[in-house]
Amino acid sequence: MAHWLMKSEPDVYSVDDLARETGPALWEGCRNYTVRNFFRDTMQDGDLVERFQRIVTLDEMRRTPELEGFPLLMRGQRLSVMPVSDEHWRVVLSLARG
Repeated sequence: MAHWLMKSEPDVYSVDDLARETGPALWEGCRNYTVRNFFRDTMQDGDLVERFQRIVTLDEMRRTPELEGFPLLMRGQRLSVMPVSDEHWRVVLSLARG
């Protein structure tokens, strides 16, 4: 299973709204072609696994040596949806769970 980080605006269409969908959903907040292609070509049913109860900030991630090379932390990489490697996923998950 692939790992993804998704950022959403809870008052518009939250990740919780997406999780409640029973079939394909239109996420109107997606205006970036790269993200659209992730949704269309790469994401699979069941890829949504966990909603973080705690926000993991960019500053916190930047201070975490194990996340060196994580694409989200590179300049110009602020997509709403990003694939995450298994190694980086374990680190982000540990930060989210405290």
